[in-house]
Amino acid sequence: MDLWWTPLAFCKEAILCLWYELRARVRRRLPGLDAYILSFEVGVAKPDPAIYEAVCAALGCSPCEALFIGDSRRSDDLGPRAFGMPAHWLDRASG
Repeated sequence: MDLWWTPLAFCKEAILCLWYELRARVRRRLPGLDAYILSFEVGVAKPDPAIYEAVCAALGCSPCEALFIGDSRRSDDLGPRAFGMPAHWLDRASG
């Protein structure tokens, strides 16, 4: 098997959901993810470093092996980067 044909086969995917009310909807709309990290279960919210630690623990990776993507500059870009995790900010205002 040529590994270069399937680079995403080695990726894991997770979602970090902040709202208790969305927990069932998230799992229903995004089935098959490797992890669902729910802020209310962890007991902290972004940008608390403990939430990014929970993401890494759920995926079994170190911060430098993850990529955090989100649309909040503070919580989805600056927070993960301060924790040592690469991040990408989706600037929806700029398109």
